Amino acid sequence: MGTWKTYWRNEREEVGWRFWSIWVILTNIGFFSGLAIGRFFAGLFIPETITNSDKIGEAVIIGAVFATLIGLLQGILLQRHGVPRESWTLATGFGWIAGTLIAALLLFELDPQTNTADWFRWIIPVGFIAGAIVGIPQWLVLRRYVDTIGWWWII
Repeated sequence: MGTWKTYWRNEREEVGWRFWSIWVILTNIGFFSGLAIGRFFAGLFIPETITNSDKIGEAVIIGAVFATLIGLLQGILLQRHGVPRESWTLATGFGWIAGTLIAALLLFELDPQTNTADWFRWIIPVGFIAGAIVGIPQWLVLRRYVDTIGWWWII
């Protein structure tokens, strides 16, 4: 039977099912709470989303809030494995903001009738587009601290 010290060392050196379970939970907490808080703040600054620029502004505000929450929560977990929380939070935040902006520009130009609350026409495509874009700055942070990280992280 191992000691707490042995368990903690193994937890820091190896990433297993426990790490990934916590990762998924924290990511979902950050996403859904950030989505709700972001929609609230977007409503304060952009009361009516009529034009494409209003929709893009709303999307970027929402993306900035949930990205910051996701990055902070994931950063707390990664900090135990030697990745600085601040670097991860900034990389995730900037990546999601850039990804959301690019996705919004693409999607609202292709289909101006799209509403930011429409999951299938907006949120799911943005998740794929912005998710790939956010992977780039995250990978740049991870490769400095994790020896086994590859370009596949971006995907």
